[in-house]
Amino acid sequence: MFKRVFGVESHKRVLVCLLNSILKGRPQIETIELENTEIPRDKSEGKDVRLDIKARTPEGTIIAIEIQCINRGEIINRSEFYKSRMMAGEVKEGESYDTIPDIIQIWIADYKATERKNHTNEIVYMYKSNEKEAVEIVTEKYRTFIIELSKIEYKNIHRADMFSVWMMFIKHPEEIPEEFLSIPEVGEAMEELNYLSQDDKFRGEYEARQKIINDENSAITVAREKGIAEGKKEGIVEGKKETAVKLLCRRMSIEDIVEITGLRGEELRDCEKTF
Repeated sequence: MFKRVFGVESHKRVLVCLLNSILKGRPQIETIELENTEIPRDKSEGKDVRLDIKARTPEGTIIAIEIQCINRGEIINRSEFYKSRMMAGEVKEGESYDTIPDIIQIWIADYKATERKNHTNEIVYMYKSNEKEAVEIVTEKYRTFIIELSKIEYKNIHRADMFSVWMMFIKHPEEIPEEFLSIPEVGEAMEELNYLSQDDKFRGEYEARQKIINDENSAITVAREKGIAEGKKEGIVEGKKETAVKLLCRRMSIEDIVEITGLRGEELRDCEKTF
């Protein structure tokens, strides 16, 4: 749905408006050319890359946008992989690495992707502080934005705040106030969204995709909860072992230690070895 609203030639001005609301003049986008979103694998056993939207400014800056609905916990590694694949086709034989264009990646996540409090965070390459120098930006040629929709406040949005308007459109299109639809680009996007919602084939694809997302999110939640439960269980056992070692140091009998800690067999023998 996002690709059909923002990633087609007929709606390029909608995409430009969205990008400017995110980039806030760095750079200011006037026009943009859409490019093939599929980057073929570089070796037979490699991994294909399929972007949601890939575009290029007249100055050569590549802008890639990804919508993430499932929290796989790999957004940073994935963005670096995508970036490297986008770079690969930019340098021809005999050319300098200076020919690699600026690359801006924008990840819009429908979940909590970071532990940071702000809803939008920009990542660039930086030197860590050391004994002689403070943190310093290495380069801004490669910038990554992570936008977390769940951290945005959608109440009291003003018409002039186009970033919040667009994020509300993406997250809660059914709640867009009528006054926002008079903004030409937003009105155009909503018209396309309404058209798609009435297309039976598209609705079928959307509902099937939504079921996959719901099922995968449910599986991830179950796996995470199971991992937490197992982690708690392991923590309890380790705590009992620490207690057993302390009791052994105090020359308490094995029978009493078993009664107090509940440890038996191999677990108790591990404590005796430590002692």
